[in-house]
Amino acid sequence: MPRMNARMVGTLSVAVLALATAAGCGGSSSDEADDDSAGKGGSSGSGGSSGTGGTGGIETPAASGLSISLSPTGADQGSRSCPAGATGAFTYAIGQPAPNKTIANGVDGVSVSCTVTASGTVDGTVDGPDTYSKQAIAFNALSMVTDKTKPTPATVSFYTAETHTLQVLDGMPDCTLDPIVTLKTGAILADFSCPLLGAVDDPSIGCKAVGTLAFEYCHD
Repeated sequence: MPRMNARMVGTLSVAVLALATAAGCGGSSSDEADDDSAGKGGSSGSGGSSGTGGTGGIETPAASGLSISLSPTGADQGSRSCPAGATGAFTYAIGQPAPNKTIANGVDGVSVSCTVTASGTVDGTVDGPDTYSKQAIAFNALSMVTDKTKPTPATVSFYTAETHTLQVLDGMPDCTLDPIVTLKTGAILADFSCPLLGAVDDPSIGCKAVGTLAFEYCHD
């Protein structure tokens, strides 16, 4: 699978269902408010992990849950064709972006790599078989969150064999993280929205994207 492309937006820019998920992720934090909203511990379903540090000195593997829906773009993004599914609209998922529903790195063919820091740096990649179609998918989100109470710019890229790589294009609107339900060291849970994820080499290809992402047990 080709390596996903992602670009860092400006100094205050940074990484999909417009439905808010009132849930939390794992990871460690000194912020009690975040800890209260995020929840702690518990056993993870679908092969996920629990706790914030593992036992016996074994580091808990990074885990992710993702839901992303692609659909045709609006008229303001030009005349573009969305190659998702048979009709130009499809929802893809890996695990679920909800408590105890994420999937850990190395489980069920899923690979997760992520960094979420106390300063707001978010860089997460997850790839593996789509829950619905079983085709291989890959997703990356990159963001710098300076205020989690406000919509935050993000760059997103997405890949399947039928869509090829779709990403935020130069000169086009960034994606947005909003709301950010949980943000603490090691974990993020947020909805995202992208007016356009396009193909770099084909201006006729592009999709609108909305979804929810969760990364937890991320390491610096």
